[in-house]
Amino acid sequence: MEQITIKQMHDHCDEQELDVSIFDGLDAAIIGLASQGPKDVAVYSYDKLIDLLMETNEWSETDAVEWFEFNMTGYFDGAPIVMHMQVLPDAGERVNAHGTG
Repeated sequence: MEQITIKQMHDHCDEQELDVSIFDGLDAAIIGLASQGPKDVAVYSYDKLIDLLMETNEWSETDAVEWFEFNMTGYFDGAPIVMHMQVLPDAGERVNAHGTG
């Protein structure tokens, strides 16, 4: 699977005229795009996002989580504006055990 850069993702969204909500300054936490109902959304790594919010704003983990929950978990026309993913600690081991990784 080929990795794309954040710039390539932005360019793809522009070329396809996708209305994707992307939060300024948080590109480092983006891990991809997904379709959710009628809308395409940016997918963020939850752990990277919280770490980035803590680092750039000098916030505690509690403050970062509260900001995330208030600002990034909203819905628009019945579809989320962004998605976040939290990887389970042993997810890689389970994928490899099943021969799909």
